[in-house]
Amino acid sequence: MVDVNLTGVFLCCKRSVIEMKRGRAGCIINIASIFGQVGSFHELPCSVYCATKGAVVNLTRELAIELAPYNIRVNAIAPSWHDTEMNKGMLNNDKIYKVVMERTPLKRIGKPDEIKGAVVFLASDASKMVTGHILNVDAGWLAW
Repeated sequence: MVDVNLTGVFLCCKRSVIEMKRGRAGCIINIASIFGQVGSFHELPCSVYCATKGAVVNLTRELAIELAPYNIRVNAIAPSWHDTEMNKGMLNNDKIYKVVMERTPLKRIGKPDEIKGAVVFLASDASKMVTGHILNVDAGWLAW
């Protein structure tokens, strides 16, 4: 999990930055998680997942500072519960599903393609003043 969630993100950023620095512009969008900003819940202990996604959150913030002089913006998207292969088993668990619905103000699970709007925004000039930001796509989960 550390290799995929953290090392993979770090290495992709490291490689991408080489070209972006040459062009003195760029945009990096990392994928974090709501669980990189808060712990999970009793029915779903996931300390390593939370730790790695928390590291992505802080990596994003630090790279935003370090790369700003090169006009490179670095942000992350933090999804909550979306209907993906990774979440399928958990969401089929009645106990977990109940907690998720109780904690989600919009009372729904996201669809994978609902992340697209956040990506388009962060990649476009509409967000050229945004860097170091974690955009939660979470149906209100972190609003609690």
